[in-house]
Amino acid sequence: MCVYSMQYIPVCSVVQKQLLIKIQSKFARQSNEVGRASRTRVCATQVDIPILQRWTALKVSESSCWKRASVERSHSWSTGATVAATAKKRATKKMARARADSRKNCERRKRVQFLLPEPPKKPTLGQMIFDREKGTFLGRTPKTWAQFMLFYAIFYAFLASLFWICIQVLLDGISMTEPKLQLERSLIGANPGLTVRPQLIHVEGPMVIAIDSKNPSNNDNWIELIDDFLNAYDNTTVDRKNCEFGDIHRPSDVCLVDMESFEGCSKANSYGYKTNEPCVFIKLNRIFGWKPETYDMPLEEMPEDLQAHINETIYEERRQIWLSCKASLVEALAQGPNKDSFDNISYSHGRGFPAYYYPYLNQPGYLSPLIPVQFKSLPQGQVLDVECRAWAKNIIYKAAPGDRMGSVAFQIIVN
Repeated sequence: MCVYSMQYIPVCSVVQKQLLIKIQSKFARQSNEVGRASRTRVCATQVDIPILQRWTALKVSESSCWKRASVERSHSWSTGATVAATAKKRATKKMARARADSRKNCERRKRVQFLLPEPPKKPTLGQMIFDREKGTFLGRTPKTWAQFMLFYAIFYAFLASLFWICIQVLLDGISMTEPKLQLERSLIGANPGLTVRPQLIHVEGPMVIAIDSKNPSNNDNWIELIDDFLNAYDNTTVDRKNCEFGDIHRPSDVCLVDMESFEGCSKANSYGYKTNEPCVFIKLNRIFGWKPETYDMPLEEMPEDLQAHINETIYEERRQIWLSCKASLVEALAQGPNKDSFDNISYSHGRGFPAYYYPYLNQPGYLSPLIPVQFKSLPQGQVLDVECRAWAKNIIYKAAPGDRMGSVAFQIIVN
């Protein structure tokens, strides 16, 4: 059987040549063996007969192989031409069909351009709630409703968890018993100020206490303000300690403010507002962790009455934040800076805030100490300018009206 390459060249001749070379080499070996054995010519002729038969068979097969190769070559050429012609016809038909389809599509697009879209049908209320044809409820299928609810459930669960984490981080950095920033690092600083009671709400500038001497019932509003302020001090349900100088105090102790020692500034005499001798209550503002540094000896800058009071106080009880008030009278219609000093001021409960009330550590039931100050024999038709100042080594004093520190100012008018 012959094998052909792509150019239709027969390979049979190569195989036959290789076989002939093998036969010739075998014949040579046999002849050599015959010569060595001194055989006759007849033996050699007997050996050559099968070799010649093989040679003739090879020649015949080679000629038949060349004939088959030529026949197959002509057949392949004719077959290739037929295939090429058939492919060309198919390509021509396909191109014609594509042109016809594109022409039809173009005509269809031209017709569609001039057609107006039909307006959508307006759904009824029942179809908006439940559409049987589309299988929708409120415009959504059950599958889309499930996807919608699942998405928002995950979304809001994520938001809630994020909010919870933020709150936990915030609460971990905040203490419920003490502020994070204290004293100099806080916004209010480490310099306490003074506050006066009674006090009206939303009052700009110095507070004015107006007293009606002709109709004392008009002064009831001041009495009510003081009562509301002192209600916390009258509360006996809180366990408070009766503190004294020289006692050992724990940070958790809450000292009692003795209201019975206020004498003329008590509720029994309406705090002096019915007799034109009003009382005001001065207290020191709370600052967490602040401890006073008191003056054990009087200073030259202090008023003479305060110096005398300190000298009369025994040394063990001088650990106090001292208080001094100065007042001056001015006629209501007077012009100019001329003022007359007013010295008829009474301190019925002492002139200092004892140091054992401090520091303030947010103790349950803690109350700031009070000093009642009473102004007696006030003249009518005049304005009394009052300024009260606290004295301690770590209290800065500033009398500027817009930036007052360590003091409080107010006015009293008797009509």
